[in-house]
Amino acid sequence: MRSLLVLALMSGCIEPARFTCADDAQCGPGRCEPAGYCSFDDTGCESGRRFGAAAGELASTCVEAAPPDAPPDAGMLADAAVDAAVDAAPACPAGYVSLSPANGHFYRLVGNPAGWTNQRALCGNEPANVYLAVPDDDAELAALVALASADIWVGLSDAADEGMFVTVRGLPATFSPWAPDEPDNDGNQDCVLAQAATGRLATSVCGAPVAAVCECEP
Repeated sequence: MRSLLVLALMSGCIEPARFTCADDAQCGPGRCEPAGYCSFDDTGCESGRRFGAAAGELASTCVEAAPPDAPPDAGMLADAAVDAAVDAAPACPAGYVSLSPANGHFYRLVGNPAGWTNQRALCGNEPANVYLAVPDDDAELAALVALASADIWVGLSDAADEGMFVTVRGLPATFSPWAPDEPDNDGNQDCVLAQAATGRLATSVCGAPVAAVCECEP
């Protein structure tokens, strides 16, 4: 499956990121709508809900408001039950979605290119336990690249000790599937990105403007 994703990325024919859901648990702080996409709280919509950025043709559009006499749907009842049972459970900020295959973490694409340090700070300033995404296996790395459809910074760097890559959480890197001839440290490349073309990791100058994905661990 991963080889097919890499081939699609290399050919440039992969479609924009799309995530479908089957239940609310896959939408983190959001809700799985009957259309099969996640929605999130948004007071700018009459319904109070807006589809997320990975909702295909419905991306970023308002969820249609239910008629005044319509009974609450199962998703709303489930949300109410969860809210009543869990008052202070850690949660991810609005706009974060689960990836496939789900791993219990949630993600948000930062499409505006910026340097590695800026992207790390942007993710770290989010509420809850959020950090610049650190892929732990091939499936997560492939899903991150598919979400962005572009190169993205990941939370790995050897700026503190050349050749010793650590995560933004201060732990030694345990998963580092390098692209051919990487890491090369050409021109003092201390930061790590995931390449859309190869689906692998490569070093780059930390100030290079690159997109990113923030990861939230509930």
